[in-house]
Amino acid sequence: LMHIYYAKVSILKFILVLILYMVISILLTVLVIRYSIRISKEQAKQEFVVNQYNLLSSQYDQLRNNYLNYKKLRHDLKDHINVINGLSQKADKEELTEYTSKLLKNWDSLSAKTYCDVPAIDIILAEKYNIAAANHIRTDFLVGGIKEANLDNVYLCSIFSNLLNNALEASKYCTTNPYIELKSSIQLSNLVITCRNSMPQVIRKKDDPNHNHGYGLHIIKDLSNLLGGNFVYEHDEHNFTAIVTIPINDKEEVHK
Repeated sequence: LMHIYYAKVSILKFILVLILYMVISILLTVLVIRYSIRISKEQAKQEFVVNQYNLLSSQYDQLRNNYLNYKKLRHDLKDHINVINGLSQKADKEELTEYTSKLLKNWDSLSAKTYCDVPAIDIILAEKYNIAAANHIRTDFLVGGIKEANLDNVYLCSIFSNLLNNALEASKYCTTNPYIELKSSIQLSNLVITCRNSMPQVIRKKDDPNHNHGYGLHIIKDLSNLLGGNFVYEHDEHNFTAIVTIPINDKEEVHK
């Protein structure tokens, strides 16, 4: 009987050990699967970030090239106008002289309007300003601290562009005093970008007031997080305010 008892105990121990082994194996398998999924997600996220950066970098390079071409065109065109002005004076054509003089004056006035000391961002601001003016939207840009922040201008271009796109999309539907105010400066070792704009009645009536601001807000949030900063927004009955805060970079020069 004792042999039978010990045999049963041994079998029971074996079964318990086997069950324990199976449980541990299952747990390890689950952990490995979860870890693999997490690694795959991280790799996919990194690939997405790299692809997005390459896309933004390509757009940035195009903006910078357009800016250089614009500068060259402006210089050459002004020279041509000066030649025309000189020829008209020699030919004593007063009307043509007056016309070309006005062209030069207007050209200088237009080209002297600069919003930012970073060319690519300046082009974006100028483009959005013109769109706002065409839609009778009052616009006030006071942009500073960009070079001092020493951040990647590829990402900053996308942040500024999406902030203003969202502001334009909302403001152009306002029937009373539509406006956009954009400011940036260095505050407590952070680049703080604030964009405030009017908000139309049709958006205020929605359950989700941010839905109509488009996918741009998600892009701004992702880029802000990527740069180690944060993005917040708030709204009341008539205004929408978006604030991006990004730590300045004290390392070697990174902007393009």
